[in-house]
Amino acid sequence: MKQSGTVNPCGKLAETFPKKQRQDVDFGEGMRVCYKEGLEVGYRYYDRHPEEIGFPFGHGLSYTVFQYTGGDVTIEKDTLKINVTISNRGDRNGSEVVQVYTGQNSPVMSRPVKELKVFEKVYLEAGQEKQLEMTIPVRELGYYNVMLGDWVVENNLYRIFVGASSRDIRLEMEVRISGNMTYSVRRTGEASVG
Repeated sequence: MKQSGTVNPCGKLAETFPKKQRQDVDFGEGMRVCYKEGLEVGYRYYDRHPEEIGFPFGHGLSYTVFQYTGGDVTIEKDTLKINVTISNRGDRNGSEVVQVYTGQNSPVMSRPVKELKVFEKVYLEAGQEKQLEMTIPVRELGYYNVMLGDWVVENNLYRIFVGASSRDIRLEMEVRISGNMTYSVRRTGEASVG
């Protein structure tokens, strides 16, 4: 029988817990509930309106230490391919959920600062490392334009964030998308946090 803490099971939070509950939340009148948040729900709200967070979306405790390195994004056909290397630098086996968020520097329409697009749970033994390739169809960077009656991917500079939670971003990259699918890629940072 294994002792508690021998293996890191990796549970992650599905919501954000602020340090203080907001008192200014308007839920409507009487029996009527009004949802006025638009896209600013959960971690997206806290990205736009920073306040102290107790536990962010995607957060989880660990008995081991995971390191994120590399960080590269390419476009093949109509798909973004994000490559990162995850290493278990601790002395216990465990799992980590690698989360990839995207955002735009200057969107034409109001958009969240960043949105979770893909995640992958990876199991690594102590000292092991693995290269992950996660994909995002370019169309998923878009939004529905009511005037056009169609989905639109803006010609813009898109930021790719890879991390262990919505607030624990370990790697950042940028990719420029244009209408004829020409693009340029720039790596903006690399960090490893235990």
